[in-house]
Amino acid sequence: MNAKRYDFADEGATVIVPDQPKKMRAAKRPLGKLEEMKSKTGVFKPWRLVFNFEMEDEENPGEYVSEFDEPIELRIRYTRGDIEKAEKASKQLRIGYWDGSDWVVFSEEKHRLMQVADSDAQSGGELVVQLSSWSDPPIGIGI
Repeated sequence: MNAKRYDFADEGATVIVPDQPKKMRAAKRPLGKLEEMKSKTGVFKPWRLVFNFEMEDEENPGEYVSEFDEPIELRIRYTRGDIEKAEKASKQLRIGYWDGSDWVVFSEEKHRLMQVADSDAQSGGELVVQLSSWSDPPIGIGI
């Protein structure tokens, strides 16, 4: 399978896009402010925003693609500090996205969430999800 890889080093994010009938590219979007994204349910408690992106139509810049024939892969870096915060709270490290009114947690069932530790397992790793659709909600990391 051929795929394009878009690395956003400052955000610790990578978007991998397999060949699609519609040509698209990952475009970084503004994050917003975490303090303006208060959870109503408390199901997810992010401590930092990490990334926000859309898939832009390459033939029509400024237009965005939200449904994908083949799922795209999103990889978000987590740090040793993230692990320590989760361990201190006796919770599992998670990522979620802001849907405009509340936080939605990425799951193994819906998004094929995987945690991939670095080889030394102490410095951090990546949380990896598969997305069949996406608009542009900000992504946070927390518990």
